[in-house]
Parts: sequence; structure tokens; C-alpha cells
Amino acid sequence: MHRAITILGALVLLGGLSPVGLAQSEKTKQPKAQDFYRSGAQQAKQENYDAALKEFDQAIELNPNYGSAYVNRGYIRSTLGDKEGALADFNQAIELNPNDPTAYVNRGNLYYQGGNSQAALEDFNQAVTLKSDYAAAYLNRGFVHSSLGESQAALADFDQAVKHNSNYAEAYLNRAVIRAALGDRNAALDDLDRAVQLQPNYAEAYFNRGFVRAANGDQTGAVDDFTAAIRVRSSYAEAYGNRGFALVAMGQPQVAIADFNQAIQLQPNYAEAYKGRGDARAALGDQQGATSDYSQALEINPNYAVAYATRAKARSNAGDAQGALEDYTQALSMNASDDTAYTERGMNRKAAGDPDGAIEDYSQAIQINPGNADAYFQRGLLQLSQGNRQQALADMETAANLYLKLGQADGYRNVLAQLNQVR
Repeated sequence: MHRAITILGALVLLGGLSPVGLAQSEKTKQPKAQDFYRSGAQQAKQENYDAALKEFDQAIELNPNYGSAYVNRGYIRSTLGDKEGALADFNQAIELNPNDPTAYVNRGNLYYQGGNSQAALEDFNQAVTLKSDYAAAYLNRGFVHSSLGESQAALADFDQAVKHNSNYAEAYLNRAVIRAALGDRNAALDDLDRAVQLQPNYAEAYFNRGFVRAANGDQTGAVDDFTAAIRVRSSYAEAYGNRGFALVAMGQPQVAIADFNQAIQLQPNYAEAYKGRGDARAALGDQQGATSDYSQALEINPNYAVAYATRAKARSNAGDAQGALEDYTQALSMNASDDTAYTERGMNRKAAGDPDGAIEDYSQAIQINPGNADAYFQRGLLQLSQGNRQQALADMETAANLYLKLGQADGYRNVLAQLNQVR
């Protein structure tokens, strides 16, 4: 039976909210304070954050009303993990200059990181009110909307970000994520193409494009993109994992195992990588190794329904009918819409001498997915063994038509062989 390829995790929006650039220096009556400010900005651009912090401290000591210095010191403090100090700085910057949109965006980022999405939205709203063409504010507000499941609002914000900055690679990536989630994969690919055009070393853009290509069935293109992501960032565990899944789908499980091994080495608690390696081992006939990997995935994530279903199949193939039945039942308790799990549990029940339970499972699979050719075929075979010839013929004919429509030649030939024997 064919099970749809499982891509690791979900599309990555961004590692976090896109940090806003350092605020522009403002006129001051104290040139020396401005000198420290400029030095701090330069150190920050070079990621010398401790040195930058000292420079901004000096600027503020010389000019306690230096709003931009508070904004940038807050940004540095946040980067160094001092969230309370960062919040105090952003609050002070806003008190000094309530019309500074950069201060609101930075504080909004901080609120979001602290789990306060509503406060973050309020700050981003204020930022775009003050500066209607502020692309970074739209990007970050869109990110928050997306995290709240508000896809259309997120899409509208990413559209605005791109409108106001047509070279904003992060905005194209985030819009691609939303478009893919809404089913518009071609538009998502267009956005990801633009993102990598703008930033040829943008690992997340290659990763997400690979993800979308895999979902479109273009496993070769997906492998190319995951490879590009790894070339940019050799420690990208998710890229190794997803490339492994694509390789399994291409019939290269042995090569895939090397990728899953690397993903696990980089990220030992990567449940999906264990599941993927289990898939590869199962494809190579190593049911014991597959079962071990699925069990490890479930130890890391006990709510991983797909891992229960795949472990069930491995146990069934190894002759552990009872263990398989328990795993299928657990998987379905977590995801009652998994028609493939119902089909496979039906086969397990049939082998265990429970034809009524098997027919019940096949029927449930068909109700969930009327295009499930395997469920029709298996139910037809069982109906035939019980002497229900007309029902068996109807199920097998439906299965044959579905296999033909799906382009599954082996399944189609198997059904035809059975039909020729019955007729």
C-alpha cells in the first residue's frame, strides 16, 4: 500500500520575528553622545553586541533623552537575553518619542517573544498607523496573525510588506508559507523563487521551496533545494530530515538513512527523523529496526499519530498482529480521519480472523476517503470470501476505476486478475 510521504514538521515561517534594523541616528546637542551612538550602531552591525551595549550605555549617560539610543540598546539587550532591560528601554524610548514607529515594532517583537500576541499586535498596529509604508511592521504583524491561525489577515500583511519593499526576501518567504498552507502552491513557489533570487544564501527559502516541491510530487526538485539549504547551513537538521523523506519517496531508502542519521546527530530529539529512518528501514525489509525507530519517535513525542500507524505496519509485517492492532487503534484514537490506518487495520483484523471488524474498517476508510482504492479492493476480496458476489464485484470494479485514475498500474492489474476469476 502507498502511504503519502510525510514531510517533517511544518513550513518554517522564520526562526523568530524579523528583527528591525537599528534606528536612524537623530540630531542631538551633544556630539559626543552621538559619537558613542554611531560606534554602538557599527558594533551592532558587526554583531559585537557586548561592545555595542557599552557604547549605547555611554550615549544614554551623556544624553538621557536620546530616544534612538534607547531603542537600539533595547534591541541589543533583547538579543543578549535581557528581556526586562529591553522592555524598559523600549518603554523609555516611546515615552520620549511616542511617534517613533521603530520603538513600537521592537517592543512588539519583544511582546510576541514573551507570548503576549495581543500586545504585540497593538504595537504593530500603532507602528503602521505612524508609518503606513513600514514594511517590517507589516511583516511582523503578519507573522503574529499567522501564529494565531489568522491566515487571511497574515496574507494581507505580507502583501503590504512586499508592496512597500519589493526586495524584502523575508516577506516573500512568509507569504509563500501562507499561500502554500492555503493550497496555492504555484504562487508559493513564485514567492520562494523571488526570495532566493534576492538572497542566494537564504537557507530557509531553499528549505521551504523544497518542502513545497515535495508536496507537489517533485521529489527531485525537493532534493536539490534541501541540498542547497544544507550547502548554505551545514547544521540544518530539518533540511537533512526532509531530504531523507524525499529520497525514500524516490526509492532510495539506503541513501535516505544517511540523511536521517545526520539529522539525528544534529538534533537528538528529532522525532520526525526517527520516524523517517524507520520508514527507510521498513522499505529495506528491516522491520525490527523500523519498529525500534518508530518507538524512539514515540518516546520523544507520545502524541505522534503517524508513528503509531507506521509502527503498526512494521509490527504486522513482522508477524506481531496483536501489537499492530494496538498501534492502529492508538493511531486512530489520535486521528480518526486517517483512512489509510483504517484500511491497514482492516487487513490486520482480517488476518486475525475478524472479518466483520475488517469490513467495518474498510467501510469507514471509504466513508472518509471515497477515493481509497485499496479499501474498496480489500473489502471486495473479503465480500467474495463470504459469498457476497455482487457486492464484491461492485467494490472491485470501483477499485479498478480508481487505480486506473490514479495511474497505479500494479493495483489495476491485481483487481483485473481477481475480476477475471470471479466473472
